[in-house]
Amino acid sequence: METIEDIETPSLLIEFRKTIKNIKEMQSLANRYNKNLRPHVKTHKIPLLAHLQLQEGAKGICTQKASEAEVFTKSGIKDILISNEVLGKKKLRRLFELINLGYKVSLAVDSPLGWRSWERNTQTIWKS
Repeated sequence: METIEDIETPSLLIEFRKTIKNIKEMQSLANRYNKNLRPHVKTHKIPLLAHLQLQEGAKGICTQKASEAEVFTKSGIKDILISNEVLGKKKLRRLFELINLGYKVSLAVDSPLGWRSWERNTQTIWKS
């Protein structure tokens, strides 16, 4: 068995009991105030932890990028909000592929430029 000194750095070490306790506490707090919890996975980027959050009652998850959404859908997560704007036909096409596979993918748009880009590219994708 390895000791802490044998682990090469940098390494991510997780205190699993504390992590589970924190997941339960956050969900309990959301439940107490009748709020839906959608944790942002950028804090851990680990599908297993996202699944644990969902098992405790989270509504879905947030990712920062389309590529992160793809990783989490491959692990079986069905409801994802991408909290950063997704610009460009190539990325949107990949998201449409996820939607066509039955995943719920929501996008944040925070500017008129972002909306116009989304609208223009979406129309092009639907026509092709």
